[in-house]
Amino acid sequence: MMNRGQSVLAPVLSWRRVLQAVSSLMAAGALSLAAPACAEAGFSTAVVVKSVNARDIGTDAYVPGFSNPFGCTNAEWFRILKDVSNGDMIRATLLTAYATGRPVQVWVNGCASDGVSTVLAVWASP
Repeated sequence: MMNRGQSVLAPVLSWRRVLQAVSSLMAAGALSLAAPACAEAGFSTAVVVKSVNARDIGTDAYVPGFSNPFGCTNAEWFRILKDVSNGDMIRATLLTAYATGRPVQVWVNGCASDGVSTVLAVWASP
């Protein structure tokens, strides 16, 4: 039984609010699922460097078959930026691996504006 002054619409309004809240949570969940699953720093797969290019912004390496944890769009290249604090050591390791044909893994820490992976470390595989 309804009391005087109680609206018939009160239960409808509360259910509407519940449905709106559920819809908002579902939309937020869908957005979070749309994000790349592996967008974080980490080591790449081991690859053999096919070419090395020195540029004004850093050193680029061409590595077919390269995959990285960031999922950068320009998948066959990575870059050692010129202002990386240990850049000389990274470049020396990269060039040694390139000259000897040894595979390398790199620590990918992001993507440059042109979709190339940026790296902070290089590990030459045995």
